[in-house]
Amino acid sequence: MFDDEDDDGFEELTEELQQLALEQHFVYLQAKATRFVAMGAIDYRRQDALGCPPSTTPKPILDKLRLGCEQIVAWRGLTEETALEGLGIDGFYALAGLFHLRPVHQTARALDDDRMLDRMDLVHEVTGHATTLWNIVDSPTRKRRVKSKKDPDS
Repeated sequence: MFDDEDDDGFEELTEELQQLALEQHFVYLQAKATRFVAMGAIDYRRQDALGCPPSTTPKPILDKLRLGCEQIVAWRGLTEETALEGLGIDGFYALAGLFHLRPVHQTARALDDDRMLDRMDLVHEVTGHATTLWNIVDSPTRKRRVKSKKDPDS
């Protein structure tokens, strides 16, 4: 159903990225993300089989879900070169939950600009399909430095 090669932007991907998107079931995520962006959280929840995102989800997390979905729609997160950004850890886990994905393995490495690149191996809770998403997060030391620049007394 969602592995249709006519999805927005799929044909613009290189053949190698198309193959990766299909192997990683990213086309499914892209279709779900497109639906979330178009419908908004409340209407999306009504049609989601597991009722995601939960009605108790705070607005800052809903904003991160929208940001993450907009990036997935643009085929970001599929490779380390196109990693998701701006979600933080909490937003990334909420995004995984929105797609019914459960983390099974994580690796992280420091980037030159004091950020971390996370590789998250995930499994769909219903189908068991495996996928990998890439996410860039600020390191805790970067956040402390940013805070200290704003408030020299902290």
